[in-house]
Amino acid sequence: MTAAGDAAPEVLGPFTWSVTQAQIDAYAAAAGANDPIHVDPATAAATPLGGTIAQGMLVLAVMAEFIGSALDDCAAWRGSGALDVRFRAPARPGRRRPAARDRRA
Repeated sequence: MTAAGDAAPEVLGPFTWSVTQAQIDAYAAAAGANDPIHVDPATAAATPLGGTIAQGMLVLAVMAEFIGSALDDCAAWRGSGALDVRFRAPARPGRRRPAARDRRA
């Protein structure tokens, strides 16, 4: 954890996380993001992705919560809260996903 007012660290994490189909469905209902690739397992199974995946904004919300909790009250995070993100693979329900922040790269 960082102290209030500290600059954000260069490296944060790694940590692992997962999302459930129930979380994906709840996010879809709240956000109106009811695309079948997210909420219809039968339809999603017939696509090249082979099953449902989490919405990108749901994944970003998980990442923002992790960063916010890891940095505690970091002024650098409170000031901008900006994320530069690459989705390297779909976030599938029930699968553990790695995440980390490395500003050195």
